[in-house]
Amino acid sequence: MNSSITNLSNQLKSPVLWISDMMWSRLNPVIEEGKLNRLVSEPMLVIVEDADKKRSTIWNPLSYAAADIGTLEEIKTRLVATVGTSFGFQNTSWPICCNRPATVIDVEEIRLNGMLEKQDIYFLEGEVKRDWNIKGEYIDILIQESKKAMKDIRKNPIDGILCFHCRNCGRLYLASTHP
Repeated sequence: MNSSITNLSNQLKSPVLWISDMMWSRLNPVIEEGKLNRLVSEPMLVIVEDADKKRSTIWNPLSYAAADIGTLEEIKTRLVATVGTSFGFQNTSWPICCNRPATVIDVEEIRLNGMLEKQDIYFLEGEVKRDWNIKGEYIDILIQESKKAMKDIRKNPIDGILCFHCRNCGRLYLASTHP
């Protein structure tokens, strides 16, 4: 992704509440009619567990509108109906917090607000249990891998790891996207 978009005044407005304006601007710099693709493909919905909520960092909880509440089926239907000019998010672990999809945000949004250097953001237990093929105790591995990912993200955003923000309660999460 182009990491040169930092001027907030040049952002496009995201037409959906599950993709931030900055992320939308990076994925869809120009919208051309007739050249739209499915932006979200095969999302793997991950319900945020109580332990995830206790571990998570809270950022700007009331400054944005949150996506509508829905069943998992309704949320998945809304996500896969999202179209844009790129192919965006394929096989992404998408956090469901407060009974709604969290918003995928650009790491730069957190950096611009000073949060990236102050707090660690963690992967979701549901993703770790489902996708990481770990036998036995996984919490220490989850924390260790999250801290390692945060160290890398602080230097430069890395492909395959996304940051999500629950626009209802303000919690931040890391999740993977799989090609």
